[in-house]
Amino acid sequence: ETLLIKGNVNCPTNFTFTELESFQAVTLHVILTSSSRLNDNGDFNYTGVRLNDLLNLVEPYENATSIYIQASDGYGTTLSLQEARSENVIIAYLKDGQKLSLLKDGGEGPFRLIIGDDEFAQRWTRGVVVIEAR
Repeated sequence: ETLLIKGNVNCPTNFTFTELESFQAVTLHVILTSSSRLNDNGDFNYTGVRLNDLLNLVEPYENATSIYIQASDGYGTTLSLQEARSENVIIAYLKDGQKLSLLKDGGEGPFRLIIGDDEFAQRWTRGVVVIEAR
């Protein structure tokens, strides 16, 4: 269970679950209304690390303008670098205090992109394994 951050960065890094836990934890309270996955609807607390904190560590090059988030099943989404640095964008590893189960086991993890102000979760990404600065 690792998270690789690569691309247009000075310090490509592969983070373990334990390493991500060592960052300052942030918990986002979200009320989710998903039109596509009714089982996802509800009121949740996701805990993780701000994507911005990870980006500060890997140091994106000045020419980087976007951040691509890729899941283990091949799904991906793109955020502008500015949006990725928002305080309410996290890479979550806990949901309501419990470690996220793996995507291949029907879960959301090991890591999930949570965008706090995206109430319909259209770009939230389960099973995040790679983050690439472009």
